[in-house]
Amino acid sequence: MNISKLTATAFSLVFAGAGVVAMAAPPAQAANNCLLTVENIDGVAGDEVVAQDLNEKQDDIIIKIGGQRFPGSGEVEFSRVGQGHSAAAFDAALAFNGSTRMKVVEVDPAFNDVMGATDIACAPLSSTLVFNDRGAGAYTVEVSVEVL
Repeated sequence: MNISKLTATAFSLVFAGAGVVAMAAPPAQAANNCLLTVENIDGVAGDEVVAQDLNEKQDDIIIKIGGQRFPGSGEVEFSRVGQGHSAAAFDAALAFNGSTRMKVVEVDPAFNDVMGATDIACAPLSSTLVFNDRGAGAYTVEVSVEVL
């Protein structure tokens, strides 16, 4: 082994005794801390979550981020295509590390329908996401991710 060709950026050298040189794994990368929020990113108030298509005659919607539901209790009602609700109706904000999963869920007494889901990385983001994993029921959600 030619030690002069090793770089300190990827590995550190550990002297294991008896003249043996071993390579230790690099230190763990610190995970970024991020804050994901549903918020007004387009300057138009009240359209942060919009029903593009209804799953049923009326959809009662929650947003799940990292397994936590928003709003904290109850659901937000959508009764027509094109209807929007403000970010305040969901009050969705969650700090996370690495990545998190976001879902739009239609709540039903029998079972809940996931309208769509996506993984969101801990990196700057300001975008309108489309949730449409099913044949019926599609929602757009304005989100922002801030690296803390």
